[in-house]
Amino acid sequence: MIKHAKNALGMFSASILLGGCAALTSVENATVPLNVYELRALEFDQSNQTRSSQSLLIETPTASGTLATDRIVIKPSDLEVKYLPDVRWTDEAPVHFQRLLATSFTNSGRFGAVVLNDVGITPDYMLLSDLGAFHATITQDDSTNFSVVIKATLTLVRDDDRAVLGTRSFSATATAGSDDPSVLLPAFDTAMQNLLNESLDWLVRLTR
Repeated sequence: MIKHAKNALGMFSASILLGGCAALTSVENATVPLNVYELRALEFDQSNQTRSSQSLLIETPTASGTLATDRIVIKPSDLEVKYLPDVRWTDEAPVHFQRLLATSFTNSGRFGAVVLNDVGITPDYMLLSDLGAFHATITQDDSTNFSVVIKATLTLVRDDDRAVLGTRSFSATATAGSDDPSVLLPAFDTAMQNLLNESLDWLVRLTR
């Protein structure tokens, strides 16, 4: 009995030590600096712009736990999630998307003010959104070809009466011949530019 107890205690102590080593390795990995990437907002010629007096509040988008991260998501299959090593977004994906919307809509000159979350003003409109996809996938079981997929559902609400003026889902894709960041990140940028353009066109029609 005592001998078995000593053996069990030894195994228990070994497992704690191994667990401690694993935890330490994770901490050490977490301290490795990652290269940071940021997608571009839409740009416009602002020299002849006449800004509207209307204001727009953009709430932080909702997203699944998989996307609520600053890591760049790769999905080898529908059921598997991985992260591109050594790189990250400048913010968590929902916040990154929110800022791209805000900067793009501000640059368009369509609104007198575009603000994020509650900053103490009463806006004319509120934009709610759900970021449904923001990842790259391997296309047709070919590890050398990738497809970037970005999906978002936007809902525009008039502030004074809380009337929903419209809801629409947007989707954009772009292809890349490698998962190297120098190749894959421009594909993310292309898809995002397309989605932002479509979103702005839709928003302008609803707020005329």
